Amino acid sequence: MLDKAPSLILRLFTSVRALITKQNGKDLLSTDPKPRHIMSERTRKFIGVIATVSFLIVYCLVAMVVGAKLLTDVPGWIQLPGFIVLGMGWLPVVMKLIRWMQMPVGEEGSR
Repeated sequence: MLDKAPSLILRLFTSVRALITKQNGKDLLSTDPKPRHIMSERTRKFIGVIATVSFLIVYCLVAMVVGAKLLTDVPGWIQLPGFIVLGMGWLPVVMKLIRWMQMPVGEEGSR
């Protein structure tokens, strides 16, 4: 039995690879640069809105806790920049989400 194990493993691997690579007539392991599944603009915007609102809710709660814990007992000249950074910290993430939401159909993998 042990002498047949390598050939059994090789046959199993070959069968699994054949199932993976050829499904519905398409080669799933090809390195074709064109995207196989293109998300519609409407779906991308829906996902982006849900992600943006969820992120902002969580970010606001975290920023309030950080501001209350770290910035209440320090002098005003440290509080002002601290609150500015906390207040503007959400912008890069949301700008990236909006850029992704506005991307034309078919350019998902290019950015």
